[in-house]
Amino acid sequence: MGRLSAAPMLPLCRLLLIPILFHGTVKAKEACYEHLGCFSDSWPWSGTLQRPFALLPWTPELMNTRFFLYTRRNPDQHQIISAQNVTGIGASAFQTNQNSTFIVHGMGHKAENNWVSDMCK
Repeated sequence: MGRLSAAPMLPLCRLLLIPILFHGTVKAKEACYEHLGCFSDSWPWSGTLQRPFALLPWTPELMNTRFFLYTRRNPDQHQIISAQNVTGIGASAFQTNQNSTFIVHGMGHKAENNWVSDMCK
């Protein structure tokens, strides 16, 4: 058997080395959203093992962040409160004088999953 040549590995090594050489030399991009503030694609939000790609968050409209409100008055049916229209909370069953518990599903999950509503009962 012959020896393996290192030549095929050179293009791959160069490809991996280029981002390392230029890491930190590119100006970060930023996205600002009313009521939420500004977000950057710079460290620690990118360029790490956990977040290798520099991506900005989607717009609030695209994310369509909503809160599902369950109370003792409505334990089986949630009320939707939009993050874009927080005035809707005044028309909901939310009571500021009662204790509140927030259940946050992880990335890749939805509030519509059964385990979320089961925890609210």
